[in-house]
Amino acid sequence: MKACYDNFEFEVPKGVYYPDEDTILLAETLQQLFIDDKSVLEIGCGSGLISILLAKNNAVTAVDVNEDAVKATQENAKTNNVEIKAIKSDLFAEIGQEIFDIIIFNAPYLAPDDLDKYLGKERKNFIDDNVIERFLKQLTGHLRNDGFAILVASSLTKLNIEDKGLNHEIIASKKLPWEALHIYKLITKK
Repeated sequence: MKACYDNFEFEVPKGVYYPDEDTILLAETLQQLFIDDKSVLEIGCGSGLISILLAKNNAVTAVDVNEDAVKATQENAKTNNVEIKAIKSDLFAEIGQEIFDIIIFNAPYLAPDDLDKYLGKERKNFIDDNVIERFLKQLTGHLRNDGFAILVASSLTKLNIEDKGLNHEIIASKKLPWEALHIYKLITKK
C-alpha cells in the first residue's frame, strides 16, 4: 500500500504499521520543532516516514523490532534519496552504548483488537504490552544530557514518567472520538 506525506512517497507492506493520525501528528509536531544537525534515533520506525522526514537535515538511525519495517524504511529512504541507518532492534538492544540528541518513539499503544486490525495476528511476534515502560527505563542511558525524547501515547495509556528521572510536557494533542493522542517531550531531570 502507498502513503504520501510532504512530497515523500512511502511503500507500506502488509504487517507494517500504516502512517495514521498518530504518525501525522508526530510529523507535524517535529516539523514545528525545527530539528537540524542532530543525531536522531527513531524507535519503531514502521515504513520510515518520520526518519525520512528528519533525515533531510539530521543523522538518523531508525530501528524496529519488525524486520519488514526495517526493510521498508531502507527501501523508502532510497526512493526518497535520504541516508538512514536502519537496523532490526528491540528498543535499544542493538544500539550498544550510542547516545543521541533526540530519541523518538511512536509507541504501540492500540488495544489488542485494533492492533489485530492493523497488523494481523502476527503482531504478537513483535509487540509486547509493557514496551513503553521498558522504553522509559532504558531511555536516559541513550540520551545526551542536553537532549530530549519525543513519545507518542494515547490518553488511555498509563504512563509512569516521573519515577524514571524524567520531566515531561505535552507539546501536542489530537482529540479522537475514543481517545486523545498526546505528544510528550521528555527531558532528563537535572
